[in-house]
Amino acid sequence: MSNCIVCDNNKYFKIKFEILKECQVCKHIFADLDLNLDEVKKIYSKNYFFGEEYIDYINDRKQIEKNSSIRLKVIEKYINNKIKNNLFEIGCAYGFFLNYSKKKFNKVCGIDINKESIQFAEDKLNLNVYCDDLLNINKNIINNYNVFCMFDVIEHLNNPAAVINNINLNTKKDSLLFITTGDISSLNARIKGKNWRLIHPPSHLHYFKKSTIKLLLEKNGFEVLSIKSCGYYRNLNFILSKIFYKKKYLNLILKISSFLKILNLDIYMNLFDIMLVVAKKK
Repeated sequence: MSNCIVCDNNKYFKIKFEILKECQVCKHIFADLDLNLDEVKKIYSKNYFFGEEYIDYINDRKQIEKNSSIRLKVIEKYINNKIKNNLFEIGCAYGFFLNYSKKKFNKVCGIDINKESIQFAEDKLNLNVYCDDLLNINKNIINNYNVFCMFDVIEHLNNPAAVINNINLNTKKDSLLFITTGDISSLNARIKGKNWRLIHPPSHLHYFKKSTIKLLLEKNGFEVLSIKSCGYYRNLNFILSKIFYKKKYLNLILKISSFLKILNLDIYMNLFDIMLVVAKKK
């Protein structure tokens, strides 16, 4: 990356946590990588959803739908029910949020670069989805929607500014954008430092704080309406695997939890290091 995607600084940076860069103008933190689409697709192959980032994404459907319920309640607070609301999800994965939310909208659509997940969303859930990068699809498609979601996606994007600007240029006034992403200025992130669980390039490229996500959105035509921390439902199997990653006690703990039949227990967690951002096109 030749410049900061938030403030366009191209001169003043310092190394952060040995593997990241910090802009000395706006303090945005990022991995200085310039990945092409083929490289990105390789990162988000089937293994990403089954064994790498997730244990079994499809098996997590119940937790994802619980999280979808939480996100949908926030969205419903902001939409105008007097008009037809059409929802577009960027990074829709296997389509569980779209499928859960479709009854609340006139129409829904999604996009993801993982072909297996898009095939599942089409064949199993009968959803209207695209296997592509948002920057590549016809602008007339984007123009049909007025509610956009990026849940745990913006940190993965090579150029979030281009994606947000693309939405801004091809949507009507007052279109809404809902984003969840990590907050690197949160207490938990500051305590953990380089060991914060969300620092793992090349899958996570951008590390926002409230000030930088606000600046990025305002620079690209959006007014920020709200930034609040949010939590997630996870099953115990996922949580234990993250806590004890590569530690010798993991197998024993998993065996005990399996014997007690609590591995699929749903647990709501809010470490106050994930923010939910609501913005409206100016």
